[in-house]
Amino acid sequence: MSDKQLHKKNLLTLVNLDQFSNDKHEISKLANDFADYVIDNDIKIHYEDTTWYAKANGSVIYEGKKYNMVFILKTERVKDVIYKWVISDVQSTLFDRFPIEPKDSITISPADHGIGFMSLPETFNLNRKSIGTSFSKDYKRSHLSIFDYLMAIGKIKMGAITKISYFFHLHDYNFVVERIEKEKGYNQGWLINLISPNKTENHEK
Repeated sequence: MSDKQLHKKNLLTLVNLDQFSNDKHEISKLANDFADYVIDNDIKIHYEDTTWYAKANGSVIYEGKKYNMVFILKTERVKDVIYKWVISDVQSTLFDRFPIEPKDSITISPADHGIGFMSLPETFNLNRKSIGTSFSKDYKRSHLSIFDYLMAIGKIKMGAITKISYFFHLHDYNFVVERIEKEKGYNQGWLINLISPNKTENHEK
């Protein structure tokens, strides 16, 4: 067996065979092509790469109701070779209660300074959900800022993390690594559970 064949054999043990093999235990063409691509291009993945991120599925309790929440995490350089995980976004139906884009728009009159901005209390109190439209154009309301605020004032309580998925982006492929547990079979643990050709990135040969 050549070095490439051995490398490929080892690489294919990292894919979820339930997803990438048939009833005859033959590895799918997609998984084979992916393995060949990784080997032929000497693809290596490093912790500090910007081409991967994690999704952590969990839940929060808000006003007595449980909401599923997904945390998007990425690695961020602290200094030198020191890195840490940071949350770049959060996703949940909870945020449907806090729309990002206000329905109405409010304006502070360009002449308001002449009356000492006396209209601000009435304007804000009558347009609570649209206050953001009076902020500078650099301001962006986001789910992350809402989550930050709700946690800070104790309005939500974090539940357990129930599932982790790692998303990797290569030039020609995307793939996802997840924890796979099976009652039978050796092919379990952290495995490649999804492979998809990145057609938008492929160059014509």
